[in-house]
Amino acid sequence: MFPEKAFSAAPAEGPFPVGTPEVYARGKADLFPNEGGPVILEVIVPAAIVDLAAKPGGEFRFDLADKGLKELIVVWPSLPKRILEL
Repeated sequence: MFPEKAFSAAPAEGPFPVGTPEVYARGKADLFPNEGGPVILEVIVPAAIVDLAAKPGGEFRFDLADKGLKELIVVWPSLPKRILEL
């Protein structure tokens, strides 16, 4: 389920330095057309883990080399999630 090294996320209310989640998801889907199409995954992440992954500009980078991804993997099964198909 998780990428090998890292992934980025945005807060629901923004800011969106690389475009809204909808625009970003559609762009990624265009780059990877065999992966099922664009979706947005909404997940409620505990504040302590979000704080580990917070980067300047509104991005959250969950990274094995830095912080956040290992901690997120531990709690992932219990987190509320919702998939929004675009």
